[in-house]
Amino acid sequence: MDSKSPSFSSSSHKWKYDVFLSFRGEDTCKNFTDHLYTTLKQKGVNTFKDDKNLEREEPNSHELSNAIEESLIAIVILSKNYASSTWCLDELMNITECKKKVGQIVWPIFYDVDPFEVQKQTGTYAQAFDEHEKHFKDDIDKVHTWRATLTEVANLFGFHLQDRNETEFIQDIVEEIFPKLSYKFPRDTSDLVGIDSRVEELMSLLAIQSNDVRIVGVLGMGGIGKTTLARFVYHKIFNYFDGGSFVTNIREESEKYGLLSLQQKLICEILMKRSMNIQDVDKGVLLIKRIMCNKRILLVLDDVNQLNQLQKLAGKLNWFGPGSRVIITTRDESLLKRHNVFKIYEVKVLNNDDALHLFRLKAFMSDCPANGYLKLSKQFVNYANGLPLAIEVLGSFLFNRSKKEWESALNRLNKFPDKDVMKILQISFDGLHEIEKEIFLHIACFFNMKEKYYVEKILDYLGLDPRIGLRVLIERSLLKDFKNKYKMHELLQTMGQSIVRKEHPEEPGRWSRLWIYNDIHNVLVKNSGTRENQGLVLERPKVEKLREYERRYWNLEAFSKMPNLKLLIIHGVQLLHGPKHLPNKLRLLDWSKYPSKSLPSDFQPIELVELHLLHSKIERLWKGAKEICKQSAILGSCAAFNVVFPGSEIPKWFEHQSVGHVVNAQVTHPNKNVNIQVPSRSSNKWIGIALCIVFSCFYSYASELPDFLRCHILINKHEGSYFNLGICARLDGSKSRHLWMSYIPSQMFNENERAVLSQIDENGSIQMEVRFRWDFNPGIEFKKCGFRLLYEQDIEDIREMISAHDCHDFDNSTEGIKMKRSRDEYERAGASGEGSSNDVPHSKRIER
Repeated sequence: MDSKSPSFSSSSHKWKYDVFLSFRGEDTCKNFTDHLYTTLKQKGVNTFKDDKNLEREEPNSHELSNAIEESLIAIVILSKNYASSTWCLDELMNITECKKKVGQIVWPIFYDVDPFEVQKQTGTYAQAFDEHEKHFKDDIDKVHTWRATLTEVANLFGFHLQDRNETEFIQDIVEEIFPKLSYKFPRDTSDLVGIDSRVEELMSLLAIQSNDVRIVGVLGMGGIGKTTLARFVYHKIFNYFDGGSFVTNIREESEKYGLLSLQQKLICEILMKRSMNIQDVDKGVLLIKRIMCNKRILLVLDDVNQLNQLQKLAGKLNWFGPGSRVIITTRDESLLKRHNVFKIYEVKVLNNDDALHLFRLKAFMSDCPANGYLKLSKQFVNYANGLPLAIEVLGSFLFNRSKKEWESALNRLNKFPDKDVMKILQISFDGLHEIEKEIFLHIACFFNMKEKYYVEKILDYLGLDPRIGLRVLIERSLLKDFKNKYKMHELLQTMGQSIVRKEHPEEPGRWSRLWIYNDIHNVLVKNSGTRENQGLVLERPKVEKLREYERRYWNLEAFSKMPNLKLLIIHGVQLLHGPKHLPNKLRLLDWSKYPSKSLPSDFQPIELVELHLLHSKIERLWKGAKEICKQSAILGSCAAFNVVFPGSEIPKWFEHQSVGHVVNAQVTHPNKNVNIQVPSRSSNKWIGIALCIVFSCFYSYASELPDFLRCHILINKHEGSYFNLGICARLDGSKSRHLWMSYIPSQMFNENERAVLSQIDENGSIQMEVRFRWDFNPGIEFKKCGFRLLYEQDIEDIREMISAHDCHDFDNSTEGIKMKRSRDEYERAGASGEGSSNDVPHSKRIER
């Protein structure tokens, strides 16, 4: 690579064209180049292609030089005879000069030629240079420059056609162009108050004119703007490098998915590939070193909190080619010093002028405050103490409020002597409706950066009317809609968690929410839970803690002290014994690897909406209970009811069944002696539909997106209703079959559908089609599906059956509605393994 460094003085360069095409006319003009040019134009990419000079002996050098210098991206199509053209070689020299001078992006395309042939000038390239050396023996230095230029360009990241389909190849090139076009336009910095001085100071440390390798740290407290600064600088200087990657949220991503996923993201961005299969972290290190050691790379590692993250992503200076730059943002100065970075840039709080300017932009949407607000504005800015995040939250909270409201808010602020950031952020929280506060605390403790549908579903289960509440939180700058997830800034999340802790600082057993391993463990071991506990979410602990977990026991009576617990989620922990009691007010029970063969016998969930017991030892849901639960839990008035558990057969009680994911049926009322067109108090009123599927999971499928189970119901072949039944998460490659039962109440159908479905009698019937589908997860396959229209009388049947059969297990109980078989009959069928394909197997035969 040429050691000549770029001149940053031209960073404000104006681009006239998006793409400049450099090509050998007789090789590709009438085929590949023309196809690429046409596709780019169709996609709206402003492309320069020199058609005028193809027939001339000498090109218009001035016109071409201007076009090259005014193009953001230069695509060089290296074909068999490219090097035989001195015109092309001179053009290539001009391109590489623009790359150094104005940061032009240069991509080689190897068309019908191997990259090695270009790099080393072998084959047709060797023949071409033999001729050049003869014709330019008096100016041999020019030939040497051509050779060096070709080698330099061939070493850049580019595209190799090989045996690929040409149309798909062109499409891949076009898709890689669009993200780069954002660099064509200068960024709007009107809302990035104080950014210019910070950029200037950081740029002086980076010194991209220098050809050495530098790692620079960006240090500061949370919310002070480290990531914003790093992203702005990355955007500003990206074009001066051969490749780059901005790896965001390293702390959070590494905790969730490990370092391997971060290495894959880094490598894919640098190589401009959609995916990369890396077997382990150590091999990832070798690959990173191999692809970057000869390239001028720009790398940003954002929010680093562990030394091993730096060691596996940007270990040493010799990993990178000359002129490379690495920017690390972190809160931990010791990490930067231990990694021996070149310099540390500490981000300071905003000065008074910039802080006031930022506050005005948020509070007034301009830099001109309303009359009478200047003094108040300065008081709020003084309270925020120059922290950008706190200023933005305060300003957004006060927007469009009266002066008296401002004074009231300021008086409330003054009640807190500590100017800690948490208390500043709590101003926005204090102004929320009580339900909105509950939503905020749930997200802060349990659901930050979770999928939107998942969060909305659980909050809805808890009766919190989430849609309006979440909208308010977004409007108050307390939450963001980010890539189909709800994202709360870490400082806001910490503030929310501190609010919960302050309920009883020294007594976690009295907190409304429990989410930290040590707190949960201590509460359950000491049996110190209370009626104040509303939610408990325990995700998989770290490996060393998991081992400790297996050695110690929870108090099996612990949950009996938490009667008001509505939310219980436990994932990825191995316990030797299950609880003896579970709270009857639970609305969501999600316990993977549940350690017992059945739920506690006294568990009578009166409000249960969803139950997940995946990969557990469950053979039956309840043992010895006379009633599973109240009507609202079995097909009652709740919005939806879902149960997922091991099983391979759909009970006969679901009278309409089919193999696969679609079932069609002619549906009539089950009791011809009942006139269901009587008033709504009829004892056999239609109340909804029960659904059931059998599915298999063939392998573990990790995805950022949830796996939704959706249902589409058509009546008389007319366009019907769509329902989201729920999320199936954390399935692994056990090839086991699971049974999913769900209930959709009549109220969820539209008015016309309700009218049709409530008028089915012995003299009329309807055609129904029920269709299921998964979203996103190709590892899940439907085996069977079924449905049954439900009437009030069905509830009584279920209760009678449960009472008669002592609730041996849930799936056998539902089967008993129609079959009326005794427990002995089930055991005989289970022992022999014979029987109808529609019979539910004995609990011991349920697959897992």
